[in-house]
Amino acid sequence: MTLGEKIYKLRKEKGMSQEALSEVLGTTRQAVSKWENNQGCPDVEKILVLANIFHVSVDYLLKDDADEKEDREDGSYYISREKAEGYLLYHHKVVKARAVGIFFIICSVIPCFFLQEDSMPQLFSSVVLLIVGIGIIATQNFYENEYKGWKNTALLFDGNYLEQLKHTYTILRKKYFTANITATILLFVGCLCSIYADEYLKTGGNTFSAIGILLIALSLSIFGYVSAEKRAYEMLLHNKEHMNRWTIRIRNKINSKF
Repeated sequence: MTLGEKIYKLRKEKGMSQEALSEVLGTTRQAVSKWENNQGCPDVEKILVLANIFHVSVDYLLKDDADEKEDREDGSYYISREKAEGYLLYHHKVVKARAVGIFFIICSVIPCFFLQEDSMPQLFSSVVLLIVGIGIIATQNFYENEYKGWKNTALLFDGNYLEQLKHTYTILRKKYFTANITATILLFVGCLCSIYADEYLKTGGNTFSAIGILLIALSLSIFGYVSAEKRAYEMLLHNKEHMNRWTIRIRNKINSKF
């Protein structure tokens, strides 16, 4: 990949027009067009600004075709800062929706604790909660996204951004640990309420059982959310280990055949 092709690719990924890029660089649109068509080359100062704008290293912009082929002969894929953050933002949205869906699905059993002679309202409520939960999870599969192939591809990052990502994940791991402890406590209390409510409470047993299910649903949603969020960061940070898993190697061999 030539310097011009890289500038074009990074500009498109950032959603910038040639005019917008030329304004930031203090040059003309024609100059940017010439660079992208390999009819000219920006000076050193402009290359430093380009690296800053696109959050890539100067080395990435300047390395020759041979180096680029060596980096990508195994099908690896360069990920810019914007793309990585876009993936994390998209993943966060999907994982959050799935956690909410799990919460509704588990809570769908709560109306069953209050069945009376006319049980239709309770059963209807239960079915509605179940459908809402399944619907929230199912809708996430209908969205087209550009990140589907990342789990099966070796990813390349700018070194500076990778270090920043590691620092961010280190901070988040402490929050994830706190969230898991909280979820464990909620799960324990919820199980106690659900199991022993009828045995030790003469009145209000069903209410305490329902509260127990609510706490269990909340705890499992937190567990699922935290686990999925950690996997997203680890997929980016430990991509080599991820690619060496036997399941990924087999999947890639199958994809190469077909």
